[in-house]
Amino acid sequence: MPQSALEIIGSEQRLDTLPLHLTQRFSRSAAVARLTLLVPAILLVLVPVSFLAVSTNALAQFSARPVDALVAGVGVALFSCLFGVPFSRAIKALVSQRTVRIEAGAVTVEDRGLFGLTTWTLPLTAYRGVAHVVRTSLSGARHELVLVHPSRRRQVLLCASEKLSDTDLDRASRLLSLPLVPANDLYRWPSRAEKPAGLAPHLKAA
Repeated sequence: MPQSALEIIGSEQRLDTLPLHLTQRFSRSAAVARLTLLVPAILLVLVPVSFLAVSTNALAQFSARPVDALVAGVGVALFSCLFGVPFSRAIKALVSQRTVRIEAGAVTVEDRGLFGLTTWTLPLTAYRGVAHVVRTSLSGARHELVLVHPSRRRQVLLCASEKLSDTDLDRASRLLSLPLVPANDLYRWPSRAEKPAGLAPHLKAA
């Protein structure tokens, strides 16, 4: 899950005691707004195409003009990619949820989505540190604390707020016994000598 798209729910996000338990999901209001725009556009094209597909005259004309049929097919395929991908992502945002647990020196993440549940666990020592990231958008600034791992897929959002103080950063660093690292470490590729730590043996997908 991309960190910038996640929001933490059902938690006060206090980073002063362990175990730490967080429930996260995508912004559902953004997903609904996206679907509101996409569904009419998709229906506007797919409904006429469906009628043409079952029309005997249309099939006969396509058979007689294979070039026109090919152009039409390419157009439908391009339209499907243009609108289908954001549509599938919006649906995924509505049903996806992440649970993060940090306890006993380990980070356990459960991702629930369209195709079931995926669970993985890593030791805290596999992480480089904690990064303070500031993301800006039209709605304002968002401050995040992120556990930084050499593999971007294993990075974990810890906190999201309108403001984070130096005291908040130091508290999180002490709690997890990890150093504060620059935000650009989130985007740094691991070197050949630096291999991401492996997952715990009980990694599973259900």
